[in-house]
Formats: sequence, structure tokens, C-alpha cells
Amino acid sequence: MTTYSLIAYKPSSDCSHMGCHMATYSSDYIHENGLSLEELQNRIAELKATELDCCESDYENIWWFEDPPDLDLGAAFEDGIAEKTAAILAERKAKKDAKDAATKAQATAAQEAKERAEFERLRTKFTPKETT
Repeated sequence: MTTYSLIAYKPSSDCSHMGCHMATYSSDYIHENGLSLEELQNRIAELKATELDCCESDYENIWWFEDPPDLDLGAAFEDGIAEKTAAILAERKAKKDAKDAATKAQATAAQEAKERAEFERLRTKFTPKETT
């Protein structure tokens, strides 16, 4: 069975807005070996889909090779990485959208409850009392 090695590097970076230093991000180096082709594609897709903060550099240097290196994996391999990266990003977006929708629904329900309570308070206050 063929195995693969992965080397990835994310350079250090910093963020500044309007001359103010906002954040500093450390570099990261990854070296993994003994990966199957599927594991290699999944790992590269995860690295390319890494959530980054504002101004943070991504994993711009990603290398992989067969153990021992002598194989060109070709366009199909690159397409597989692109598909898996898109799937990870789509799943992440779906989760975020669902969370945002739930938060919005909860806020709307809370606002409606508040308005109903206020309506009942005003109706009680201004409803004429029957005299007998």
C-alpha cells in the first residue's frame, strides 16, 4: 500500500487597522507521514478550510509526496481536494446559518413576548372598569 507524507506551513502574521496593532498570529508547521491517499486528501482539505481570524495568514505552503516520492498525483487528486474543501466549507456554513436562524427566531419570540406583555399591561391599565 502506498503511503504519503504531508508538509504544511502557515507563516506568522499580524493584524493592524488604522495604525493600531490588533492581533499577532503565530506560524504553524505540520509534518505528517504514513497517510493513505484518502487521509491525505482529507487533511489537505481541512488545512485549506481552516477558519482564520481577520488578517491571519492561511496554510499557503502545502506539499505532499509519495513515500518514497516518485508519483505525480495529477488533476484528479487536486479536484478531490477542491471537492472536499468545498464540502467542509458548505457544512460549516450550514451549521452557522442554522445557528443564526435559531438565534434570530429566539430573539423574535422574545420580542413578541415582550410586546404582548406590554399590550396586556396597557390594556389592563386603560380598560374602563365597570361600575355596578
